[in-house]
Amino acid sequence: MDFDSEGRLTNPHFFKYHLPTYKEAPEMDIDFVETPDSIGPFGARGIGEHSVIGPAPAILNAIYDAVGVEFCEIPVTPEIMKKALENKAR
Repeated sequence: MDFDSEGRLTNPHFFKYHLPTYKEAPEMDIDFVETPDSIGPFGARGIGEHSVIGPAPAILNAIYDAVGVEFCEIPVTPEIMKKALENKAR
């Protein structure tokens, strides 16, 4: 993402957004920590679900930081957001 000197996003469209390739991404170490699942066969758990666990709480925390309203359920639809902001204003 590119920003100008005042912090405005200068490439807000996908056709102008440059996705980093493996050459531009920072070097990372990836470790797998095995935590058995009590309901999975032989303690097995799917590996695909781990990548979707973090975004929801991160988004809810970002909303809280931005507007000061805490949400504990998803999705936070525009209607839910509007109602929460109206209740906060009271």
